[in-house]
Amino acid sequence: MAATNANPFEGFYKHLFNHSDSAVLVNDEAGRTLEANDKAASLLGFKRERLRTVSWTELFANSHRKLAQTILDSAFETGQAKAHARMIGADETEFDVAVATKRFELEGRMVVHSVVSQKTPPSAAQAPALAAPSPCAPDAGPDTSRLAELNMVFSVSPNGLALLDETQHVQVANPAFARFMERTVTQIVGMSVTDIEAELNQRAAQGQPPLSLTHWDEPSPDETLISPPHRRIRLAQPKTRTVKCQFRRLGAGDESDRAILSLQDITREDEVDQMKTRFLSAAAHELRNPMASISGFADLLTSTPQDSPVFSEVVGTIQNQARAMDFLINELLELTRMGALGRRDLELQRIETTEWVQDTVRQFRRQDDPRTATVSVRRSIPRITADTEKLTRALTNVLSNAFKYSGVGTDVSVELSAHGDSVHICVIDKGMGMSTQDVARLCDPFYRADAAKDIQGTGLGMALVLEILNAHGGDLNVQSELGTGTRVTISIPRYAPA
Repeated sequence: MAATNANPFEGFYKHLFNHSDSAVLVNDEAGRTLEANDKAASLLGFKRERLRTVSWTELFANSHRKLAQTILDSAFETGQAKAHARMIGADETEFDVAVATKRFELEGRMVVHSVVSQKTPPSAAQAPALAAPSPCAPDAGPDTSRLAELNMVFSVSPNGLALLDETQHVQVANPAFARFMERTVTQIVGMSVTDIEAELNQRAAQGQPPLSLTHWDEPSPDETLISPPHRRIRLAQPKTRTVKCQFRRLGAGDESDRAILSLQDITREDEVDQMKTRFLSAAAHELRNPMASISGFADLLTSTPQDSPVFSEVVGTIQNQARAMDFLINELLELTRMGALGRRDLELQRIETTEWVQDTVRQFRRQDDPRTATVSVRRSIPRITADTEKLTRALTNVLSNAFKYSGVGTDVSVELSAHGDSVHICVIDKGMGMSTQDVARLCDPFYRADAAKDIQGTGLGMALVLEILNAHGGDLNVQSELGTGTRVTISIPRYAPA
């Protein structure tokens, strides 16, 4: 075993700082950047050396620089601060981030350490160029200031991190690792990798293959050149979540048996992957139906005399199916666009809310349906800042469903009211209603309730409504009962988020 130096974890901390999954910056009271890791350089598109010459507020979009200064000031005053903001890369691409800052003392002065997590990644075409990783400087002995920074990164990292000694027992672990294991840090220290494997496997969901944290006999299906060897495990206890596990050895030579064990919660990422798979499968199925009709009737057309009455009927069917496919494709494109761009796709303007709702309801008509909706307004309704075209699309989709799933002769009503800083638009019908299970999946793309499958529709309307409301910072609430009717409430803030 190698002799222990004055700072046995110095190599570990350097590795952690340079390979952290989070962007890390250290700033003084004047906002000067004292240090940044490779992830920060990659995120912002700067070389690390160049990043040290850029002030804290200069890393944020113009509209968020005041907020950035407030974050820094708050951290120095209260010891820590958290906020969502928008940063700007070296190529002037803007993206949303979550910032968590903490104050600590470094060489007799106070500095702020910030962990930045990206929330809205730029598109591939706009992504900042990756900065080349800075090579580690030769070890010149203990660096107390760097160790203080790395200690802070280690303690606040959202990923579970543990340093394993030569016998593969936990020598030190951070609070996040202890939370993953449902234990305290003190209880984690001394545990072996075998103990950790056994506990995770015991808590795994049914059907999961046994997890091995130190043996990688077969490549994982989601390993790539930029994603080191890892395994995923879905846990069922104490709550359902997906965990990404990585095991990395530290260096070579005397330290080759020491390693870092990392546990990362990727539940949201896993859910998005599953959602994409379901979406693509459903889209392919829905597009296949009109395509099969068009293809089949086109074949029939070739053998049908033009003067036959069947000929015009076949042509009409092809045209109807083509229009249905065109509508479905447009819905898909709009849904995809809103999901990708969100609020960046909005063209905001001030709207006279009452007038807009009344005009939208008055202009809404279903073919061959004489019914109209009545609008009632409670008190004075304030103006809102929103994208008129997109909100009209959302309200029209809700109105369409209300008429579509209501029997002939039943009324549809719209109630407009103001609550605090939000405006509520309630569309109420007395139609077939939905079960609790149907309500829970109402905004899933292509989902159709069993009772409504004989009624024409794409299953994309409410998914698009939700995307439009999310972009505006709004909310959607649905209350329904089978055989009684449905109440859909659209909530829109008076001022769309920046």
